[in-house]
Amino acid sequence: QGRCVYASGSPFDPVTLGGRVYHPAQGNNMYIFPGLGFGAFLAQASAVSDEMITAATTALADCVTDDQLLTGAIYPPLTDIREVSVKIAAEVMRCAFQQRLQRLQPWPADLTHYVRSQMWAPQYT
Repeated sequence: QGRCVYASGSPFDPVTLGGRVYHPAQGNNMYIFPGLGFGAFLAQASAVSDEMITAATTALADCVTDDQLLTGAIYPPLTDIREVSVKIAAEVMRCAFQQRLQRLQPWPADLTHYVRSQMWAPQYT
């Protein structure tokens, strides 16, 4: 009937069912852990709290557009992984600050900009 939430550890091709195309999600650690770890590292957090993990998962969910949800996607496209990681890291940092777990001083005014400025880009020069 086309009613399920599905994610696999491996990528699969889209499936057509009842005239509708569904895009199986690749659900593994690649979406959460880079941003979670980077945000905790940048904040110099003394711990990674349950609330920081929840902030990471909420930030990930917020990266999925309404159009993507209509196709059955539960994750943003893998091609957006760097931007997803930026958003997750910024939210993890915000949560660490709210919980007073951060040791980074001074605290950046624009977390998203700060995260981007600290992110390494694999580019040939």
